[in-house]
Amino acid sequence: MSSRNRLLEPGIRKVAPVIFKTISEAAQMIREKDIPEIKKYVADNINKTGGLEVEYFEIADNIQLMTAGSRKEMKKGKKYYGCIAVKAGKIRLIDNVEFPLV
Repeated sequence: MSSRNRLLEPGIRKVAPVIFKTISEAAQMIREKDIPEIKKYVADNINKTGGLEVEYFEIADNIQLMTAGSRKEMKKGKKYYGCIAVKAGKIRLIDNVEFPLV
Protein backbone atom coordinates (compact mmCIF):
# COMPACT_ATOMS: atom_id res chain seq x y z
CA MET A 1 0.00 0.00 0.00
CA SER A 2 1.31 3.41 -0.97
CA SER A 3 2.08 5.82 1.85
CA ARG A 4 -0.47 8.18 0.29
CA ASN A 5 -3.18 5.55 0.68
CA ARG A 6 -2.56 5.48 4.42
CA LEU A 7 -3.36 9.20 4.53
CA LEU A 8 -6.79 8.75 2.99
CA GLU A 9 -9.88 9.33 5.07
CA PRO A 10 -11.64 5.99 5.78
CA GLY A 11 -14.61 6.77 3.50
CA ILE A 12 -12.33 7.73 0.63
CA ARG A 13 -10.15 4.64 1.18
CA LYS A 14 -13.24 2.46 0.68
CA VAL A 15 -14.08 3.98 -2.71
CA ALA A 16 -10.51 4.54 -4.02
CA PRO A 17 -10.29 1.07 -5.67
CA VAL A 18 -12.74 2.38 -8.30
CA ILE A 19 -9.76 4.25 -9.82
CA PHE A 20 -7.77 1.15 -10.77
CA LYS A 21 -10.92 -0.80 -11.64
CA THR A 22 -12.04 1.96 -14.03
CA ILE A 23 -8.70 2.39 -15.82
CA SER A 24 -8.40 -1.40 -16.14
CA GLU A 25 -11.83 -1.50 -17.80
CA ALA A 26 -10.78 1.42 -20.01
CA ALA A 27 -7.72 -0.54 -21.18
CA GLN A 28 -10.02 -3.25 -22.50
CA MET A 29 -12.32 -0.70 -24.17
CA ILE A 30 -9.51 0.42 -26.52
CA ARG A 31 -10.31 -2.54 -28.78
CA GLU A 32 -13.75 -1.10 -29.62
CA LYS A 33 -13.89 2.53 -28.54
CA ASP A 34 -11.81 5.56 -29.47
CA ILE A 35 -9.78 7.53 -26.95
CA PRO A 36 -12.14 10.52 -26.47
CA GLU A 37 -14.98 8.15 -25.53
CA ILE A 38 -12.69 6.21 -23.18
CA LYS A 39 -11.50 9.40 -21.49
CA LYS A 40 -15.11 10.48 -20.95
CA TYR A 41 -15.97 7.07 -19.48
CA VAL A 42 -13.04 7.25 -17.05
CA ALA A 43 -13.83 10.79 -15.90
CA ASP A 44 -17.58 10.19 -15.59
CA ASN A 45 -17.18 6.89 -13.73
CA ILE A 46 -14.66 8.20 -11.20
CA ASN A 47 -16.17 11.66 -10.73
CA LYS A 48 -19.56 10.20 -9.85
CA THR A 49 -17.91 8.47 -6.89
CA GLY A 50 -18.14 10.67 -3.82
CA GLY A 51 -14.87 12.28 -2.78
CA LEU A 52 -12.99 11.57 -6.03
CA GLU A 53 -12.22 14.02 -8.83
CA VAL A 54 -10.13 13.25 -11.91
CA GLU A 55 -7.36 15.79 -12.48
CA TYR A 56 -6.24 14.14 -15.72
CA PHE A 57 -6.37 10.88 -17.64
CA GLU A 58 -4.19 10.43 -20.71
CA ILE A 59 -3.00 7.54 -22.84
CA ALA A 60 0.68 7.93 -23.68
CA ASP A 61 3.52 5.88 -25.14
CA ASN A 62 6.13 4.62 -22.71
CA ILE A 63 9.21 6.07 -24.46
CA GLN A 64 8.46 9.68 -25.42
CA LEU A 65 5.36 10.05 -23.23
CA MET A 66 3.49 11.44 -26.23
CA THR A 67 -0.25 11.33 -25.67
CA ALA A 68 -2.51 9.68 -28.20
CA GLY A 69 -5.70 11.52 -29.11
CA SER A 70 -7.15 8.63 -31.11
CA ARG A 71 -6.54 4.93 -31.70
CA LYS A 72 -5.15 5.78 -35.15
CA GLU A 73 -2.26 7.61 -33.47
CA MET A 74 -1.17 4.49 -31.56
CA LYS A 75 1.85 3.00 -33.36
CA LYS A 76 2.67 -0.70 -33.55
CA GLY A 77 5.82 -1.62 -31.67
CA LYS A 78 5.17 0.87 -28.88
CA LYS A 79 3.63 0.28 -25.48
CA TYR A 80 0.92 2.62 -24.25
CA TYR A 81 -0.24 3.37 -20.73
CA GLY A 82 -3.32 5.05 -19.35
CA CYS A 83 -2.06 7.50 -16.73
CA ILE A 84 -4.35 9.10 -14.18
CA ALA A 85 -4.24 11.57 -11.32
CA VAL A 86 -7.22 11.79 -8.99
CA LYS A 87 -7.92 14.13 -6.10
CA ALA A 88 -9.14 11.81 -3.33
CA GLY A 89 -10.27 14.06 -0.53
CA LYS A 90 -7.13 16.01 0.36
CA ILE A 91 -4.76 13.48 -1.21
CA ARG A 92 -3.64 13.23 -4.85
CA LEU A 93 -3.49 9.64 -6.11
CA ILE A 94 -1.76 8.57 -9.33
CA ASP A 95 -1.90 5.26 -11.17
CA ASN A 96 -1.35 3.76 -14.60
CA VAL A 97 -2.20 0.63 -16.54
CA GLU A 98 -0.93 -0.74 -19.84
CA PHE A 99 -3.23 -0.35 -22.84
CA PRO A 100 -2.98 -3.15 -25.40
CA LEU A 101 -2.43 -2.18 -29.01
CA VAL A 102 -5.56 -2.27 -31.11
